[in-house]
Amino acid sequence: MQLCFDRYEQFILKLLNSIYYYLKGSFLENLMNEELKEWLGIKPADLILYAAGAAVIGMYFNRNVALDIVLSIIAASLCVLSCVMGMRPKLGLSAFSNFVKRVTYPGCLAAVLTCIYLNFARWNIH
Repeated sequence: MQLCFDRYEQFILKLLNSIYYYLKGSFLENLMNEELKEWLGIKPADLILYAAGAAVIGMYFNRNVALDIVLSIIAASLCVLSCVMGMRPKLGLSAFSNFVKRVTYPGCLAAVLTCIYLNFARWNIH
């Protein structure tokens, strides 16, 4: 009879430990590891890159030359900052992820610079 209660106690303790582990957030931290954050685009360097994209979109819909110049400087600066922050290889990531980071951030910089050129040459001819 005592053996039966020991099993129930162990089961209840394991159940309570797993509930505590789940509520503590460690489960979600393991689920949301660094590589997944990189691929989802929710790292700080990615958010800065989104702000640069918002500045480019603002340039497209704006007709003021002075504001276009300010937005283009902001977009280029944010994109360079994003490259500096995001291109560093991380030991916890796979070699493929580090390679993709090294290629995509300069590619985004080239895209932003191309959009800035198109803004002043084609889109908003003042």
